[in-house]
Amino acid sequence: MLLKKIGGIREYVEFLRRDAAELDALYQDILIHVTSFFREPESFQILERQIIPKLIEGKTEGDPLRVWVPGSRCSFEEYYAESGPRAYQANRHGA
Repeated sequence: MLLKKIGGIREYVEFLRRDAAELDALYQDILIHVTSFFREPESFQILERQIIPKLIEGKTEGDPLRVWVPGSRCSFEEYYAESGPRAYQANRHGA
């Protein structure tokens, strides 16, 4: 929207309806085209050591945690988004 200087979401939706190239560009920006992230141990280490602790800081066991997983192709992302914080919380409390 910023690149096209469009101020509102309704206007942008109308623009997408008229411009197939913009729709494809948006699709390419949002969708992750590789799953190599889940074959890179460094990525998991950053999640486990830096991101997940901040996400659950101050939460109790019953508190909800909402995580957005954009552009998932094969469910690995959703699985980790659910299991990673749960495992961290369990290990943190000695369960």
